[in-house]
Amino acid sequence: MRKKPVYAIIAVTLSLLLTLGAPVGLAAPNTPSTTKQAAQTQSQKQTATQPKPTITPLTVTAGTQYMKDIPWFPRSISAYVQRSVPQPVLTNAPTIQQLIQQGKLQLSMKDAIRLAVENNLDIDIQRYTTWITDTNLLAARAGTLTRFDPLVTSNLGWQRSSSPVSNPFLSGTGTTAITSLTDVNSQANFGYTQGFRSGTTFNLAFDNLRQSTTSPSTFFNPAVTSSLSFGFQQNLLNGFGFLPNMRYIIEAKFNSRAARYNLANAVITVIANVETAYWNLVYAIENVKVQQTTVNWAKKNLEATKAQLRIGTLAQLDVVTAESELATNQQNLIVAETQAQTAQTTLLNLITRNPMAAGLAHIDVVPTDSINTPPKVDIIPYRDAVQQAWQDRPDLRALELGVRVDNVEVKATRNALLPNLTLSGNYSTQGLAGNEKFTTSTPTAFGPNTESPIVNADGSPVLINGQPVYAGTPTEFATQVSTLNAGLLDAWNTVINNNFPTYSFGLTLSLPIRNRSAQAANAKALLTQRQALVQVQALKNSIAAAVRNAQVGMQQGLARVQAAVEATRLAQESLDAEQKKFQLGVATDYDVILYARDLATAQGNEIQAKAALLEAVVTFNQSLGRTLRVDNISISDAATGHVTRRPLIPGTPIPNLVQSSFRVGQR
Repeated sequence: MRKKPVYAIIAVTLSLLLTLGAPVGLAAPNTPSTTKQAAQTQSQKQTATQPKPTITPLTVTAGTQYMKDIPWFPRSISAYVQRSVPQPVLTNAPTIQQLIQQGKLQLSMKDAIRLAVENNLDIDIQRYTTWITDTNLLAARAGTLTRFDPLVTSNLGWQRSSSPVSNPFLSGTGTTAITSLTDVNSQANFGYTQGFRSGTTFNLAFDNLRQSTTSPSTFFNPAVTSSLSFGFQQNLLNGFGFLPNMRYIIEAKFNSRAARYNLANAVITVIANVETAYWNLVYAIENVKVQQTTVNWAKKNLEATKAQLRIGTLAQLDVVTAESELATNQQNLIVAETQAQTAQTTLLNLITRNPMAAGLAHIDVVPTDSINTPPKVDIIPYRDAVQQAWQDRPDLRALELGVRVDNVEVKATRNALLPNLTLSGNYSTQGLAGNEKFTTSTPTAFGPNTESPIVNADGSPVLINGQPVYAGTPTEFATQVSTLNAGLLDAWNTVINNNFPTYSFGLTLSLPIRNRSAQAANAKALLTQRQALVQVQALKNSIAAAVRNAQVGMQQGLARVQAAVEATRLAQESLDAEQKKFQLGVATDYDVILYARDLATAQGNEIQAKAALLEAVVTFNQSLGRTLRVDNISISDAATGHVTRRPLIPGTPIPNLVQSSFRVGQR
């Protein structure tokens, strides 16, 4: 039996003790205690002298075509045409074809993130959710309680009707037989209505009517009637002010911003999953190599054991043990190869819209980033890290916007508790014009009027041949009918001159008894707002715990890597020493094989620790909400699905702001 060097055990044990004893906020050192204390003191001095980093809140993009108003002039017809919504893109972005070389997908981490932003379907779904909230804002701008969009109405009509006469004396059509009246009406009415954000509603009506009839008793025939009226309504209690009437617009704006934060959170989640899947694939490929190495050493061990069995230095049981070890290692190799294929499938599903597209179904993904590249580990004080997470986490920002929506609901429902008191006013003026008939007659024949004799000055009748003389009266007449024409312009002139005005004002009070519906709505809004405040605090606490766990995980991962690297170095030294012994004839080849197997195991533990550290860094960046800044991705890139690569000069600080040219507003 071989003896493992004592110094290797001591070194590994010391590294593990240092790992378990590493304080939060400091990485586990790999130097002696004196150097460790000096480094801690120097680090504390630098932390005390350096100012705290400025944390700028995350700002999201805003303003898509689905929330923008279409100007009514000059493109008047555009308001009545369906908006253009393109079909979803279900094919992979052409960028992925540029990365295929010699039948393999050569993929770096940056390329994987870019492909995920361009192709990931979860991000696409969240984009549609964001656009849908934009349409809600557009609808709210039209008005809900009060209509803000102007409404123009018109009513053009013509009607001819005939009806039997039931009372000919009133109708003036005669009494000889049942007759009918014929009426012809033409109307042209126009209206305009608009509400304002103060709760005021304004309306304008301009009505015109032309009537003609066969009834002879009508003064004007045809008659033209015009009227012009203005009216307004203003809520004085319930619905008074800008907030109750702009309630849904304000809430839609907050919801639109929250949707963009949710989009940012979805992008962060996808990028974190891509980074984790990428490093899992790198680890799986490296693990396949390690397991293949262990299989090779197990084969050599089996051959050496069989050779010693033939010369009689080992028993048959040793051969069985070596065969069992080879079978176990081969099984581990199969598991590692399966894990590599699974990791490859997972990564492809995250960075493609259609992983079954031509050329991708059975393609091998070759990661180009090395797992041996040390990640950038930021040593941030816990309190500062939590503050940064509270400022940058999109899910927290979205929840805080939800609280602001609840605050608007509380104020609006409190106003809705008041009675309805409406002030209304109206002014109207009317005009009337039409055709008026005048009838004149002249006598054409005369005859004596026996009841009107001609008298002398003394009052005695004038006699001719002894007979009284009578005055003549017309017995026949010539009738002439003349018409005075007047029309629509005359009616409008009457309207303009305000000859027949009407004014009215009024107050309308509606007092609901008990008011239970409004009371319930206000209580519900208050309860929802209070619940949202608790949810915000709960999420803050969860974020603080996640940041602490991520910090600890990252620091423990760093210590684990250091211990694994040290173990690999010691295993390498042990193997070198054993090989020297073998060359001197002190050790056997079996001992060399066992030390080589231990080296392969240590290398496997090392790559596993490095992969775990890289994933811990990914989790730490995600917990702080700075994944987008670290990976140089903006929200506008996520919103459009096209990554605009901006140069990030090595050694320069990571930008503190993720924003674009569009901005809803600062907090």
